[in-house]
Amino acid sequence: MKIILPTSNEIHRYTGPGGYQAAMSKIDINKNVDVFGFYDIAIPPHSVSKEHYHNEFIELFYFLTPMRIKINDEEHNLPTGTVVVLHPGDRHEEYANETAVHYLAMKFPYVENDKVITNE
Repeated sequence: MKIILPTSNEIHRYTGPGGYQAAMSKIDINKNVDVFGFYDIAIPPHSVSKEHYHNEFIELFYFLTPMRIKINDEEHNLPTGTVVVLHPGDRHEEYANETAVHYLAMKFPYVENDKVITNE
């Protein structure tokens, strides 16, 4: 598991041609990937994505809103713009309190039915 906060020195900010603003982080996942999954996820207020893990893929989250997440029994309240890298076996649970949360998830490589719910 790795957490990259938006204030991290691992984030390179720059202005591109034409004036656009960008923030880039190089993340080595140590995998050759032909296909990856891309998800746009919204969790409604007072809801949760139940604790689970994945056996095969590395999962990368990018938070579009502040978010509360539990990873391997450790709670984190993380700001918008945070990147989280989860490795196979990392247990995680995402929460929405009073407001909905929104994040992007990428799964490397994409493997169907790789989600294992831990509390059922």
